[in-house]
Amino acid sequence: MKTVPKVGDSFTYPFSISQEQINRFAELTGDTNAIHVDGETAAKGEFGGPIAHGVLILGVFSKIFGTILYSDGQVVLGLDIRFLGPVRPDLSYNAVVTVSETLLKKNQVVYRTEVFAEDGTEVLKGICRILNRKHYVAEAC
Repeated sequence: MKTVPKVGDSFTYPFSISQEQINRFAELTGDTNAIHVDGETAAKGEFGGPIAHGVLILGVFSKIFGTILYSDGQVVLGLDIRFLGPVRPDLSYNAVVTVSETLLKKNQVVYRTEVFAEDGTEVLKGICRILNRKHYVAEAC
């Protein structure tokens, strides 16, 4: 029997990003902007210290959708994300995904995606549309 997500279903994934992970991501992508990798220069910048690359934070959702939730057969069709605040190294965050719409005849689910700092401040919000022909099927309802 297939498990089908329902509108309102939610999943929270706690995470943190280390400065070492940020440095490795910078090396891998070539985005070595000082705001990410140079603590002294970043301290003088807009955010008062180093911050993680936005695309690195999106990797948290890649983990959630690619290895945790209905991962067998998942394909990301699109993301619409707004960065509301910085993600700083070595602090705790929660990524939250919530089913906002099911399009099971198209084998798709739309998730609300959010990241919250430990003080509850929302630092990222958006939506992600996922295709999964193995789990998101109308006849499983």
